[in-house]
Amino acid sequence: MTLTRQDALARLLAVESELGELQSQFATEPALYEIYRQPLSYERGLLREQLRADLAADDTRAELWISLRGSAFGSGSGSTEVLAHFLTNFRIAAKHTVSALRGITHTGGRFLREVEAATDFQFVAVAPGSLRIGLARPKVDQLASVPDADLFADDLVAQAISDAVERSTLGLRAVKTLLRALEAPDDPQALEELRSELSDHGTLRVLHHAQSLFPRGVEGVEFSGRVLDQPRQFRSDVKERLRSLGEKLVQAERYVSGIGIIRMLDLDRGNLRIEFARIESLPELDTVSAEYDPNALGSIAELMDQPVSFAGWLRFDTRGNPQKVQVDSVDPLEAVS
Repeated sequence: MTLTRQDALARLLAVESELGELQSQFATEPALYEIYRQPLSYERGLLREQLRADLAADDTRAELWISLRGSAFGSGSGSTEVLAHFLTNFRIAAKHTVSALRGITHTGGRFLREVEAATDFQFVAVAPGSLRIGLARPKVDQLASVPDADLFADDLVAQAISDAVERSTLGLRAVKTLLRALEAPDDPQALEELRSELSDHGTLRVLHHAQSLFPRGVEGVEFSGRVLDQPRQFRSDVKERLRSLGEKLVQAERYVSGIGIIRMLDLDRGNLRIEFARIESLPELDTVSAEYDPNALGSIAELMDQPVSFAGWLRFDTRGNPQKVQVDSVDPLEAVS
């Protein structure tokens, strides 16, 4: 029975792993190793031939190639656990990057459906004899909610298809942004491009998740393909430089101003919560936890559930996540000219 491409690749990696274990087990008994090796070597040959035949026809569909190097890989074999770990981390990092590009806050749990769909890359190719994986953008028909052409105007159908095409490219755009993050510690221009494309918090978020592309066993990653102007190679030691860069960019506190609606007020403790907040350079922060000094501001109880303008010092944690604002002014919004 012919295996699917994914199953054939998984089985090939498993066979390579089993051969490595046999070689270690019978290191001092080459005759026994030769006996046990033969059926696995035969199966490996069949699997490689199937993959060659299967991929020869559509190898050109791959828009992005990822090559892995490290102690877990060698001579075309590798650890399925490390490979799975890398691919999981790669997609999670891409999801966070798409969210940052879209200005979407993710506080845990499932990502939004549009983020999941945009990063559902197609596995379309593998280069036999090496751990080189070919990916393509999600299929447009998986992203489109196209209205029935018999019931809706042509322009509505065309717009739905156009929107789906744009969403299908979002994942690859996120990959390019991730690569800029990987280059940022050694390239000031890449850092400036990253900061101009994302909010301050979004930049820190992408720098943080770019570090996950080097799980244990992966010492180097190369990205290539027609969506890139040239191949990009990165070593695992970039993780420490990414971490250091993030720490340099993190500000312990920053003076901010914004608008919003006070939804919770604790007069005894001097705490308040501002919802529907709008703070320049922090578009993803729509709820603000704040503290205030009643002696300095006086009573603001009459501003409950009212639009207000506010200003104060916003504190950040070590990852650059906004925490609380120490408010030093709160005014009715209509009073601001």
